[in-house]
Amino acid sequence: MQRWDRLNERQVDLLRRIADGDDLSTAEGVPHRGSARALQSRRLVDITRKGGTWRATATESGQFYLQHGFHPEDPAHVARPSPTQSTAGGAGRQPAAGSTASATVTLAQQLIDQLAQGDGVVRIEEPDEQTRARYRRAIHAAKQHKLVPDGCELRHTGRDRGDIVVRLYDKTNAASNGWDAFRIASRHQTTIDEEIVAALQKNPSALTVSADLLPRALEFVRLLAGAARSRGHRLVVNTKGARPTLSLRLEKSQRAVRISEEYDEVPHVLTNDERRRQKRQPWISLPEFDRVPSGRLVLEVNRAGYGKPDTWKDDKRTTLESRVHKIIKEVEAGYLADQREHEERERARREETERWERRKAEERAQWEQVKATATVQAADKLRTDRFRAAFDNWVAADAIRSFCTALEASALADEASVENLEEWVAWARNKADRLDPTINPAMLAEVDFDITPRPKDLAPFMGEWSAERPEKAYRSEETRTQYADILAYEKTWHHGMRGNPQAWRWRS
Repeated sequence: MQRWDRLNERQVDLLRRIADGDDLSTAEGVPHRGSARALQSRRLVDITRKGGTWRATATESGQFYLQHGFHPEDPAHVARPSPTQSTAGGAGRQPAAGSTASATVTLAQQLIDQLAQGDGVVRIEEPDEQTRARYRRAIHAAKQHKLVPDGCELRHTGRDRGDIVVRLYDKTNAASNGWDAFRIASRHQTTIDEEIVAALQKNPSALTVSADLLPRALEFVRLLAGAARSRGHRLVVNTKGARPTLSLRLEKSQRAVRISEEYDEVPHVLTNDERRRQKRQPWISLPEFDRVPSGRLVLEVNRAGYGKPDTWKDDKRTTLESRVHKIIKEVEAGYLADQREHEERERARREETERWERRKAEERAQWEQVKATATVQAADKLRTDRFRAAFDNWVAADAIRSFCTALEASALADEASVENLEEWVAWARNKADRLDPTINPAMLAEVDFDITPRPKDLAPFMGEWSAERPEKAYRSEETRTQYADILAYEKTWHHGMRGNPQAWRWRS
């Protein structure tokens, strides 16, 4: 099937429905999503899951198909000459080289737009050689014409074989480091039914079945691949490594597939060696049952999460082959259920994040309000401490001078004693002058009035909050007592108090 093959009436009706605005996001649209994915593989429909919502929209190629009745890439129409070309040179002339270059640049721009609007990945499944060459040229043109957004780089695999996968990477995103592993793995993957069966015939270790059941298992793989393809999915075989692996690709997800054989248990028949051994060692334990191949196939398809496969088996009335199309639909249903569960988890996670952010914003607002009040109080305390120190020094200087005067008045008549006392008084008056801010105003004048409190200055006024970040702070009983003393001490002093200084020390 080529991308430009004609659509059937049902597909045209669905394409027109999507073009008219139905994005199939409602429950009524779920049954049509498989067909929409088939239209996506023809580049007639874009499918996204942004915001956790399934949305289908018609592309420019889809609009073109509805208007003209054929795919814009249909070679039968692309190669058809225009009326001007027919008049000038006859009906068999090919499009000019400039027209081909223009089409390549147009495809390159469409590719970049699709990458930018989606999740940064575009996959072209099972391209023929002509399509592969067109995309090679388009990718080259995107780089040559600088269509790649700034800060991004374009990478692709599938140049010669396999699916073409194009990715748009942010250069600063560390996820691009995994590109080489992805590119190498892609070389060993195929979704072509015949190649899948051929790979498993060459190395059947991916099918854990007996030799007698192997031909039937290979035929079931062929039927499973066809049924998946009919619903817009792909069965994938990866031959990298010693043992091939199977998986089902549904949209952007791949689910591991395991095909095995069910075993029956039959009573164990003792061999002659076992009988002799049992006589020599009667305490040994021999198996009660043996497991033997049953000839019944088992299919397991992983679900989202670890160790949650869906399982289908042959039963007495039907085989897996007769139910293969139903199985694919059930896989789809499981995939959609996983998507809904994932979306529900994401919604719950977003709501929890929003609640956490609201709670943190409220806490920050409370903290900032407490901190603003504490800043005013702490700054006032620092000013009070500086002013109080100057005031106490002034009171102390005044008291020293009064004391010196009293000493002079009570001086003895002894000349030697008077001379010694005068030295003491002179020394004390010098100390008083050094203490007195009215004589040495730099003590206060050089202290900045607009003091910025440090966290340790704020802490006594922050209550239960930390002074450094918007969170509650643990404080020991000793610290709480210390802060309470600081707050009480602030209320016991004012600048009108006179008398003995609260604390002063002689300074040398």
